[in-house]
Amino acid sequence: MSASELKIGRETVEVPLQRRDWSGHCLVDIDLILEAISNAAVCKSCGGKIEIKETCQRGHTSIFSVKCEICEKTASFKNCAKVENAEKTYELNRRMVYAARATAIGHEGLKKFCAIMDLPPPLVVSNFQKAMEVRSLLHLANNVLSVLNMSYNIFGICFR
Repeated sequence: MSASELKIGRETVEVPLQRRDWSGHCLVDIDLILEAISNAAVCKSCGGKIEIKETCQRGHTSIFSVKCEICEKTASFKNCAKVENAEKTYELNRRMVYAARATAIGHEGLKKFCAIMDLPPPLVVSNFQKAMEVRSLLHLANNVLSVLNMSYNIFGICFR
């Protein structure tokens, strides 16, 4: 076990199989979601039809633009938040790096996983390696462990 693995630790977690109050990240077919939103939503200013497109992708983080077909007003949104105190780091990318490290599959394993799951490819190797720095992952690992401890205290979820 490497020194950084010892610092981060490896916790085994048992999570309830049927949880109906889930919030946070999930896997979705983005084309279906964007189509459904485009068909149901209208421009707040003029009532015109809107179009949503993915305009930028960085690892698993996407930026979407929303444009009214009539008045041409635009807006944009991201599929996840930035990490606190990290100018260019997004939560979803950091979690993917942490998962790759915690499961010992690394960048190549994460690339295979993403290909099998039909997900966008992970961060490029240089950015993946920057995110692998222990300091950047310790914050996330501590957050994950605090959530696990809170879950244990509230729901009685067991972990070893």
